[in-house]
Amino acid sequence: MEIENPSVGNGAKVGDIADTLSDMPHVEMRGDRCVAAIDLTGNTRIVTVADLARAVNAGRFALPCAGVEDM
Repeated sequence: MEIENPSVGNGAKVGDIADTLSDMPHVEMRGDRCVAAIDLTGNTRIVTVADLARAVNAGRFALPCAGVEDM
């Protein structure tokens, strides 16, 4: 699996869910992960994020759970 960057070329687009995603001051699409900085100051307690992944080889795939770190 590779992370699809919707900002580059004619790749996949976020489409209908774009209005439901939280604003993020920093987003970085890497080959194997999506890195985002989220501001949790104030009353923000619920954050909605999404990433697009595509299969680059034939086979069966299992997506790992999301990981969150406080920095």
